Amino acid sequence: MRTDRDYVLGTHNEELARLGLQHRVWRPVVLDCWQRAGITVGKRVLDVGAGPGYAAVDLAEIVGPTGGV
Repeated sequence: MRTDRDYVLGTHNEELARLGLQHRVWRPVVLDCWQRAGITVGKRVLDVGAGPGYAAVDLAEIVGPTGGV
């Protein structure tokens, strides 16, 4: 089993806080992009390399219970 991590920046609290801030700053722009891309209720989307999952949560709220992330 590997003991090192592939994610260079780490997963400690400071890094999670940085990613959370980054998400909050870019969220309005990203939500607009997703809307223009046609991501709406009932759609199925794939989030690859999502980090701590902030984008996945937003996408789940958009697609709702009839969609999927």
